[in-house]
Amino acid sequence: MQLIFLGSSDDHGVPRVGCQCAVCESARQAGSRNHRTLPSVALRYGPSYAERLVLVDVTPEFRMQTAGQNLAPFDALFLTHAHEAHFLGLKLLLDAQRDAGQALPLYAPPQVLEDVRERLSWLWNEKSYRRVLQPESLNGPCLLYTSPSPRDRTRSRMPSSA
Repeated sequence: MQLIFLGSSDDHGVPRVGCQCAVCESARQAGSRNHRTLPSVALRYGPSYAERLVLVDVTPEFRMQTAGQNLAPFDALFLTHAHEAHFLGLKLLLDAQRDAGQALPLYAPPQVLEDVRERLSWLWNEKSYRRVLQPESLNGPCLLYTSPSPRDRTRSRMPSSA
C-alpha cells in the first residue's frame, strides 16, 4: 500500500496570498519546504493484478498536484467534507476520467454529496459528466478492497448511456 500526499496545507495554501509572515515569505523561495498545496491524498493498494487508486478530496490544484506522478485514472473519489478546497477540482478529475473512458464512483456522506451537488449542479446535469460521475452516499464505514470483486470485471469502462 502506498499513501501519496498531494497536499497538506490548510484551505488557503502556503504561501497565502498577500501574507508576509516568515513562513509565507520562506515558502515563496524556490525549493522551499514550506510551500504546500491544498489538502489531498491518493491511496494505491491491492495486488499488482488488481491494483486500485483512490483519491481523497480533489482540490482546485489537482492538475498541478498529480502532474508527472502517473496517478490516473482513479478507481474512486472520497470527499471528506464540503469545503471548497476539498472538491473544486472535481471537473478536472472528471475530464481526466472521461478521457480515460473510466467512470468515477464518488463516495461521501449524504450531506456532503448534497452540498457539492448544489454548488456544482451543472456537473450532475451535463450528459458527458453524468456518464462518468457515479455518486454514492456513505452512511458508515466502507470496504476499499475485496478479492475477488464483482467490479473487477467491469471497472475500466463507463456506462454507454446516462
